[in-house]
Amino acid sequence: MGLRYRKSVKIGPIRLNTSKKGLGWSVGGKGFRYTKKAGGGTRTTTSLPGTGLSWVEDSSSNKKKVSKPVVNSEIKSSDKLASNLIQKRNAWSPYPEKLRKHAKISSITFVILLLLFFFAPAVLILPFLMVGIYTITTFARMAIYQSRHKDEFVKNNAELKKEQTEMKKEAVESPRLIEIKQQMAEAGVSDLFGTKKEVQSLPEIMADDEVLLYATSGFVDKGTVLVVVTDQRLIFINRGMIFGTDFREIPFSKINGVSYSKKLVFANVSIDNGANTTLIDNVTKETAPIFVDTLKKAINDAEQRKIAPVASIPAASVADELLKLKSLLDAGILTQDEFEAQKAKVLG
Repeated sequence: MGLRYRKSVKIGPIRLNTSKKGLGWSVGGKGFRYTKKAGGGTRTTTSLPGTGLSWVEDSSSNKKKVSKPVVNSEIKSSDKLASNLIQKRNAWSPYPEKLRKHAKISSITFVILLLLFFFAPAVLILPFLMVGIYTITTFARMAIYQSRHKDEFVKNNAELKKEQTEMKKEAVESPRLIEIKQQMAEAGVSDLFGTKKEVQSLPEIMADDEVLLYATSGFVDKGTVLVVVTDQRLIFINRGMIFGTDFREIPFSKINGVSYSKKLVFANVSIDNGANTTLIDNVTKETAPIFVDTLKKAINDAEQRKIAPVASIPAASVADELLKLKSLLDAGILTQDEFEAQKAKVLG
């Protein structure tokens, strides 16, 4: 144990601290205190009185001197480039790291105190004012820094725009999406209002051999959806910002009737599928009749494919099949029972 010395003197809101390391000082009260340490460095303490919660940030001015090995300048520059690539560039990048950290902490603390201030204004009035002053001071320092380093901020903004442009160029559409968009163009699709995200999700929903016949946007169940008619089914897609993609389909066999009615500005399309009726609102007047006609034709074509007669096997191919079966029987590959069963299938 060695000799220790510490003495504190309070002068108004300022407290002077003397010790063996030198003179330090602090300012503030309950809720917020800023301390300049005697040995160098600072400490910022933010707390919520009566809750036991506090945030303490220490920064030290003591920098240990370490021996720096001599390295090749090319290695240094490559390491610096790699480090810059790891750090995500944004509009705040030119500011010093310490200033960015202070701005973040002061903003969060100010918002928290502002929310709690309405519940206990008498207790939090002083911390709220002090944190508010500290926040305003921090952002004022940032404004001054930006005015002194205009060229650096202009360069950073230019590089940001360049990176964003390159990212957009790299976002190449998949061959299937290009194929679907080509089918849209051939079908004369013109109304995709508010459904660009839904179009992007079509390759995940449509089968590889599925063909898009027509599409339009509409309002179903209090949400804007993309309604797609394919050669196999009717599809409703609503891709939300938070909850993912809402996908629903109606097989052609379940659709009993389709109709539309024109209003003053838009048109409504009604789809009767058994006990339920799906109403598509806010369809453009030009799109509604094309959509209904396309859907009716797709349903009719699907029914025709089902009832189309199966082409009979030509007599020559029947004889060939029987000869093949007989040769397999003679070779012992087929038993007599298997031969008779396959023969019955060929003869129908």
